[in-house]
Amino acid sequence: MILTIHQPEFMPWLGFLDKASLADTIVLLDNVQYRHKYFQNRNKIKDINGKDIWLNIPIIRNGKTRDIGLIKDIKIDNSQNWNKKLLKTIEFNYRKSPSFNKYYPMLEKIFSNKWDLLVDLNICIIKEAFNVLDINTNIIRSSELNINGSGEKLILDICKHFSPNQYISGPTGIAGRGKEYEPHFIKEEIEVLYHEFEHPIYEQINGSFISHMAFIDKLFNNG
Repeated sequence: MILTIHQPEFMPWLGFLDKASLADTIVLLDNVQYRHKYFQNRNKIKDINGKDIWLNIPIIRNGKTRDIGLIKDIKIDNSQNWNKKLLKTIEFNYRKSPSFNKYYPMLEKIFSNKWDLLVDLNICIIKEAFNVLDINTNIIRSSELNINGSGEKLILDICKHFSPNQYISGPTGIAGRGKEYEPHFIKEEIEVLYHEFEHPIYEQINGSFISHMAFIDKLFNNG
């Protein structure tokens, strides 16, 4: 069995999806602290001027900017008309792309629902991405496992729960903290693989190619 673990990002980029596609199971790490100004509630698309811009999902902060809770508990601020604004932004910037009409209805369907928790929205989008890209990796939420902690130890404890032969880590090391913790995995007979992703260059509308966009950029431009 090959396992990988990643936080549930909003509109993930191609590297996230590539790493997931290489595993039999991906554990979406939703029982760790929400990270402010990261990719959990936002991601980038390319606008009609050829520049990258952010798509944002507003969240309820209760006056706090840091340590506002676990990812699984973060609520969307539905007092803002964010879903219609987001769809209009996507339509405005991609309506002339070759595959816009094929894939835009998928997004309309997703964002027509009312979402209370950010994680539920993100996982729905991830599942739709898997479906359209024919990724058959099993998805499990870490909050379903009753395993708590942080950092490298949490990653190892989750791996020990599944007893995989191999664990796919990010390129910067286990939990993003280097490779020093790898011997603990070897002790459990788990081989650690470090994911290296070579971003494809593809045809984009509106100017020169920009990499690391949300996956919908690839869908709309190339299918």
